[in-house]
Amino acid sequence: MTQQKIQEDDQELQLKLDQLKIRQRETWLDIHTLAQTGNAKGYDIAALHLSSLRKLAERENDMEDFMQKMEDLAEKYARRTAFMRRVNTVVDLKPKTV
Repeated sequence: MTQQKIQEDDQELQLKLDQLKIRQRETWLDIHTLAQTGNAKGYDIAALHLSSLRKLAERENDMEDFMQKMEDLAEKYARRTAFMRRVNTVVDLKPKTV
């Protein structure tokens, strides 16, 4: 991959994250709606949203808030094991041991 292509991809990602920042609240609501669908496609879309929200949180230095929302999500949908498997592909909610 050329340096120019890498820069273009990064600029595109930053633009998408800027757009996501504007609709962040709605995206979290969409994730809750998708978690309730009970189907794999909805879960996959929710996981993609979560991945994007994680990138935004990393960029904005807001991982604490992101992790709190993820923990709330995990608590609310703990019985939806297929959904939680997809969530765990985005972020490992298990406590880290040192």
